[in-house]
Amino acid sequence: MEEVKRTFKAIHSMISIYGEQERLEHIDILLSFFTPYPRTRLYDTAIEHGLVRLTTLEEWGDFDQFDFKAPWMPRELYDLVLELRAGMPWNSGCGFNEWFQTYSRIMGKLEGMG
Repeated sequence: MEEVKRTFKAIHSMISIYGEQERLEHIDILLSFFTPYPRTRLYDTAIEHGLVRLTTLEEWGDFDQFDFKAPWMPRELYDLVLELRAGMPWNSGCGFNEWFQTYSRIMGKLEGMG
């Protein structure tokens, strides 16, 4: 939860710098989820915490690192990350003031989660 809050705040800080200079068209942040890959220590740890191994070519073909849903991430938090990503100016087409409102609303929801 704290890592998500820090990440959201860092993203907002970067967007604010560009937004206050009216240069939102010069920034693009790709927000994706931590994705453990096979044959790494983090992958083995993820398996221990509920990650299901991908074993077939079809399973790997359906794998999407940008929308990867780890079993240890609550659905409500996952959905909030997707909501923030969709609300970013370059994804939603909004201006800085609209972004600020979106960010404030999402942070309110995040704070309400705990």
